[in-house]
Amino acid sequence: MKRNVLVAILTIVIVIAVAWVVGAQTPEPAPPPPLPDMTSVPAPDATHTPSPDEDASDDVSPPTVTPIPFKEVIDMTPDGTSEDDKATFIVLKENGDYIKILILPEQLDAGEGKDLHSILGLSPNDEIETNIPPTSFMMRQIPLPESIPTSEP
Repeated sequence: MKRNVLVAILTIVIVIAVAWVVGAQTPEPAPPPPLPDMTSVPAPDATHTPSPDEDASDDVSPPTVTPIPFKEVIDMTPDGTSEDDKATFIVLKENGDYIKILILPEQLDAGEGKDLHSILGLSPNDEIETNIPPTSFMMRQIPLPESIPTSEP
């Protein structure tokens, strides 16, 4: 029993001595270099922030619009159809190409009960990004009522 205790104590002493020797041999990490004094250095490409009282400069250009590069334009309308009567669908194909599909609203109604993808001939993985109604729909005005009810006191 005494021998086991003595072996355990000796093992602990050896482990502590080895840890101390290994720790003593590990070099202390170098301190980081001092940061430069940035108080007197202007920010690169600093721009002036105008106040509401200042006029805007003339050298500012307006934002630009980058058109979508359509790989294909599919016109599903009959020949002779006015451009104002065509609805437009912008589709992102599965392979990353954009296509534009022109169709009449009546053609969409004729496909009642069908999925829009099947009416337009698209695969299930193609995404319809947006649809634009025909211009002729946008030019219509809401009919005015024949008479406006008035309340009499």
